[in-house]
Amino acid sequence: MLAPAIAQQRTSIGIGAEHDVAVAQATSAQLQDARRQLQLAHDQSLRSLEILLGRYPKAELRARTDLTPLPEPVPAGMPLEMLERRPDLIAAERRIATAFQRVGEAKAAMLPRITLNASASVIDSDIVELQSDYDNPAIGAGAIFVAPLYAGGAFDAQVEIRTAQQREAVAEYGRRVLNAIGGSRVRSRRVRHWPTATDCCSACWRRTSARWSWPASRTASAAATSARCSNNSSPSSRRARR
Repeated sequence: MLAPAIAQQRTSIGIGAEHDVAVAQATSAQLQDARRQLQLAHDQSLRSLEILLGRYPKAELRARTDLTPLPEPVPAGMPLEMLERRPDLIAAERRIATAFQRVGEAKAAMLPRITLNASASVIDSDIVELQSDYDNPAIGAGAIFVAPLYAGGAFDAQVEIRTAQQREAVAEYGRRVLNAIGGSRVRSRRVRHWPTATDCCSACWRRTSARWSWPASRTASAAATSARCSNNSSPSSRRARR
């Protein structure tokens, strides 16, 4: 780099010190290491993109020099329609439906239960001889009636538990919806301010490039000045002036 050479030249003409040369060399080495780290990070990002695209990761992609054009403004109502398709909101809505059904199940457990059953059978055998009064085929039907008499408040407690779970599911769904709407609003505002941010970044880049640009004429002039200073500081030039 140019900094170590300049520090070495300043030391040779007597206006610098060896410490300045060491600091310049260390800074130059740090900058070169940072440049290598940035190059490695850039290559790793390219390989990750190639893996997402289903290509062999060889870091051969090339980035665009300009930004992609922005889409049209988001129409009113579209963010809410998109939020309805979010998997987390769909899952929260299904949990609400499940909680409502469990409340109904807990209430139904307090009611009597009736179980009906029926059966039919036919016996046909050449070996076994059935009695004359045996009905063939045989058909039967029955019913079972079960009613809770006393459970110590267990059914009421179960209804309260299910109701509390239902309220929790509704509150969780509301929280997720509000968070999703808030995130959508923030992202939409960022999109609206993106053109201004792009212009500011472009202007900053132009100013920085103009500030750190070093024309070839100025480089040649600096080299000539350094050479004259070096010649003037040599022992032969000092004897000639004497």
